[in-house]
Amino acid sequence: MYNNNTLLSNWKKEQKELAEQLAILRQKASTDALHDLRVAIKKLRAYLDLYILLKAGTDPVVTIIKTNFSNTEEFFSIIGRRRDVEICLSLTDVLQNENGCSIPYFRSYLRTMLKITGAWSNTAVHQYQHKELSRFGRLLKEEPIPGYPEKIKYCIDQQTADLPAHFKKPHQLRKILKSVYYWLSLLPRTQAYQPGLLHSILDDLGNWHDLEVLSTRLRHYRKDYLPTPFEEYAELKRSGEIILEKKKTLMKAALVKTKQWLKEINKHK
Repeated sequence: MYNNNTLLSNWKKEQKELAEQLAILRQKASTDALHDLRVAIKKLRAYLDLYILLKAGTDPVVTIIKTNFSNTEEFFSIIGRRRDVEICLSLTDVLQNENGCSIPYFRSYLRTMLKITGAWSNTAVHQYQHKELSRFGRLLKEEPIPGYPEKIKYCIDQQTADLPAHFKKPHQLRKILKSVYYWLSLLPRTQAYQPGLLHSILDDLGNWHDLEVLSTRLRHYRKDYLPTPFEEYAELKRSGEIILEKKKTLMKAALVKTKQWLKEINKHK
């Protein structure tokens, strides 16, 4: 009979991490704490998704789980707005230093948005209550699932089998692989799944995603706010072309590695 000790212990670990980073953010704004808080929520979401898969998605308890986690999802979305702006500002530094892109108006716009999203984030940090996370911890004790770890491996193998269908959808590919990466932490032996190579793929896809966020913000600002005659209009267009090439390079590398990763793990099936 399966007991939920591994899943429960990992859940409690990330729940504690979330609480610690939340306490830091309630004292002062911190880019590192915000990042670590979001990572903790991503892991909790991955464990929750896995539990739902293990329950085959048909149990009435699944509906309760999804409803209870909605508060955390809303919180994640709000603090993510600030995180996105921070990433964009950091990447515009790179564009300026490595490619000589002078885009002061856009950077000024981002700094203004950082103040606004920072205020949103600060309010959310002080209002967020994470009692729903404890409810799921109690559920893990009460709702055992037979067949561990084979069922977890089965869920991982199902997700990886569907990966080729997402090769042209990098954001979805990243979400699936990120969940698989977190699920692997629940297994006693993971070498067959090449965690090092998977981590490298996620780095490429993460960098792709950051550039995609910047590209979206940059395009929106150039088309909707900046007057065409301004010199920065052309500079932003050039910046967008540079970003596009970087994204293509990252995506190509990620796909090559993903195909290699699938080949390696299929050898052990």
